[in-house]
Amino acid sequence: MNNDFWEQHETVRFTLKPSKKDIPIAYKTQAIIPKPPSGINDETSFEIEVIINEKKIELNSNNFTERYDNKNLYKDVKIDLKGQSEYKFLVKKRIVLSKTNNIDKRAYAICIQKNVKVTVVTGNGMDIEFYQTGTINKFDENPVEINGATKVWKWNYNGIILPKQGFIIIFKH
Repeated sequence: MNNDFWEQHETVRFTLKPSKKDIPIAYKTQAIIPKPPSGINDETSFEIEVIINEKKIELNSNNFTERYDNKNLYKDVKIDLKGQSEYKFLVKKRIVLSKTNNIDKRAYAICIQKNVKVTVVTGNGMDIEFYQTGTINKFDENPVEINGATKVWKWNYNGIILPKQGFIIIFKH
């Protein structure tokens, strides 16, 4: 990977509890990745692994799509769920991004969420800024932990996060 890009790993764990197990619901997630400026060799990439109730979901053309326009790479996942009273998710993403136009991570709820924990692990040479967006309560920030060449940043949110609320993290390389 050339110095114009950086690699981001994201792991999300959550439990989805439908109001009725017989009614189908769709789990959706999307990545919108800005393409690098012209003149830079494009190394943008995106990989995702979805595990539901300890079973890895095979992603194919029925539940995973990719599209491009002049500015962005779009990756969409949609998984139809039905028949369970609870779904335990583990979603892992690996994204290679341009440093020039991908300095932030935005996370907005698409359904009601309760008690959210955010952990960011960076190298010692990177700083970050954290902004909550639209939430009623504040995210509680823990002191930054430094372990050799690694920094660990943590925030906790106690309460309910509604759709379109969430947070933005600005990465300072």
